[in-house]
Amino acid sequence: MTLLDLGICSWSIDRHDPLSAIKLASDQYGFSHIQLGFFSQETINEANGSTLVAAANEHQVTIVSTFAAFEREDYTSIKTIAQTGGYMLDAEFGQRKDATCRVADLSASLGCSFVATHIGTVPSDAQSTDYNKLVERTGQIADELLRRGQTLLVETGRESAQALCEFLDIVGRDNMAINFDPGNFVVYGSDDPVRALASLRGRVKGVHIKDGFAADKPGQTFGKPASLGMGDASIARIVNKLRLMNPALPLLIECSGSHSNPSGITDAANFLRSLIE
Repeated sequence: MTLLDLGICSWSIDRHDPLSAIKLASDQYGFSHIQLGFFSQETINEANGSTLVAAANEHQVTIVSTFAAFEREDYTSIKTIAQTGGYMLDAEFGQRKDATCRVADLSASLGCSFVATHIGTVPSDAQSTDYNKLVERTGQIADELLRRGQTLLVETGRESAQALCEFLDIVGRDNMAINFDPGNFVVYGSDDPVRALASLRGRVKGVHIKDGFAADKPGQTFGKPASLGMGDASIARIVNKLRLMNPALPLLIECSGSHSNPSGITDAANFLRSLIE
C-alpha cells in the first residue's frame, strides 16, 4: 500500500451496506483501499466475511481495517458525546464490548489485523474515577483484540494529542495504535492537527483524511465539515508529513455532512491526487 493508492471510509459511500460501499468504491470512484465501518447491530448481523472478501477481490479493493461504531451515541454537542460516546457508559459497555468483539471476528474473516473505534472522550482529570474506568475498559478491549492477533486503532480528535498519548501509556497495551484524523482535531477544537501529528507520529497506523472549519468557541461547540482542502485542518501539510513519516499508509477519505455525496467524494479524491501525483 502506498499513498498513491487512495482509499475511503465505507460509510462515506453507504453507512449501512459495506458490500455496496466496496463495489462503489472501485466502480464509481476508482479507489483501491477501503475501511469497512459497522454502525449498528443490524449491520454486524448481516455482514458475511466471505461475501465481503469475494466482493473486494472481484473489484480489486483492499480492505485495510474495520471500524466499530455504536448505537445511542449522542452527537448533539461536545458535552453529550463526551457523556455517551465509546466505552464510558456503564449501561452500554457490555453491549459495546460485545459489538467490538463481533467486529473483530469479522475483521479476522476479512484478513484485517486492525480494528478502529472511538473509545470515548478521555476525561481531563487523570485522577478521576471516570478516567480510571476508561483506562480499564480500553485495556479490556485491547486484550480481546490481542487474543485475535489484532491491534486497536484509537480514533483521534476529542482530546489533545498529548492527552491521548498519556492515556495510551497508562493503558499500557502494545497492541494499541492511532487512527489519525486531522478534521476531528479542528471540529472538536482539541488541538492543532499538524502539531498533533508530530506528537503522535510513532503511533499512527491508520489515517482518515477529513477537513473541517473551527468553531467560534473551540472545545465548547462543534465546528463544521468542510470540503477537503478548504477548511482549517491543513490537509496539504498533513499529507506531506504523512508521506515523509510512513509512505505505506493509505489515505482514507472520510466525507461527512453535506460533503458525503458523489460530488463531494470525487472532489476530495481529485484534491488528494493533486497533492500526491
